[in-house]
Amino acid sequence: MIGPRDSLVRGYVLHQRPWRNTSLLVEAFTVDAGRIGLVARGVRTRNSRTRALLEPFQPLLLSWSGRGELHTLTGVEAEYWRGPPPGRALLAGYYCSELILRLLGRDDPNAEAFAAYDSAVSALAAGGQEEPTLRGFELDLLVALGFAPPLDTDPETGRAVDVDRQYDYFAEFGPVPATGPVSPDTIRVAGKHLRALADRRLDDREVLRAARRILRASLQPLLGTKPLKTRELYRTMYGGSGTAGPPVR
Repeated sequence: MIGPRDSLVRGYVLHQRPWRNTSLLVEAFTVDAGRIGLVARGVRTRNSRTRALLEPFQPLLLSWSGRGELHTLTGVEAEYWRGPPPGRALLAGYYCSELILRLLGRDDPNAEAFAAYDSAVSALAAGGQEEPTLRGFELDLLVALGFAPPLDTDPETGRAVDVDRQYDYFAEFGPVPATGPVSPDTIRVAGKHLRALADRRLDDREVLRAARRILRASLQPLLGTKPLKTRELYRTMYGGSGTAGPPVR
């Protein structure tokens, strides 16, 4: 369990909600303390300058004090000023935040996960393409959590995936050379697309289609049966008809 933190450290606000009359409860994600719960006291008053800083996707420098599950926010500065992701990319950013909230426990530092989140929301805020950004984030997050899906090696033989073959992909095992007709539940994917995903070459529509299915299957055991709110919201707003966006369909 982390203790008081007097120095300012890099972080983001993942979520906030009102608490008592003038305060906020903040879920923050920091580079060297992981996810932490903060009480931002008095920030909902008319004269507070802190409230405007405590917005999602704004790079922050944070300090806090206290022990236990909730800490008291003692300092906050903007690392630099940046607007939120524009348009539909905003929902993509919230999808990234929801994955962090669902998959990382509090007070469990993970610098790799922070770097993946920082890179993804920075790319979205800069107008980067949503789907390649999100598929890369999902893959980087799985690597950071120690659940990286095997992509470019046949686990049965130890050989590199053949770019000229078709494979059936199993999240708990990896790619297996395809030998029969594809079933509705089978992820049938070309070896060249597996190699492209392993190399983070996410600029091809077919690679992205394969990546959606593989990464969704890899994330599902970690997420459990509770639906992702951003996935449901995306379907409500956009009908799931686009090729880009926060959810893997």
